[in-house]
Amino acid sequence: MGWLVQETGDERAALWWTQRAVDLAAAGGDQAPAGYALVRRALITLYRGSKCRTLKQSGASSSSFASRP
Repeated sequence: MGWLVQETGDERAALWWTQRAVDLAAAGGDQAPAGYALVRRALITLYRGSKCRTLKQSGASSSSFASRP
């Protein structure tokens, strides 16, 4: 849902829906969406044109995926 809301231009709502999906997945015992959410956050900052924040977010997502078995 987050990407759909992002297409309307509402980045704040996109981040909220992305986090909501992560929370629901975690409640069901699935931690994989947490890494995906980091990627989504990086993409949102990329589309905003915030290079520094994009690099920070992408670094965090890389660390998240690198730590997986």
